[in-house]
Amino acid sequence: MEEKCIIQLLGSDGIFFLGRNTQYTEDIQEAAIFRSMLEAQLYIEKNRLNRIGKIRKIVSSADTEK
Repeated sequence: MEEKCIIQLLGSDGIFFLGRNTQYTEDIQEAAIFRSMLEAQLYIEKNRLNRIGKIRKIVSSADTEK
């Protein structure tokens, strides 16, 4: 089962998300979606976002109804 997730970035100006074109965005609808937590973690490490990057799992409404 795929665990889709996004990267949340904690900056001095507030909370942002990693956008589809690797820019920061405040709009969660424009966030880049990773296919697994491992893929997101590797991106964080490769781009040295360890201090500000947090992985957030995407939960669908179908998941909450179980």
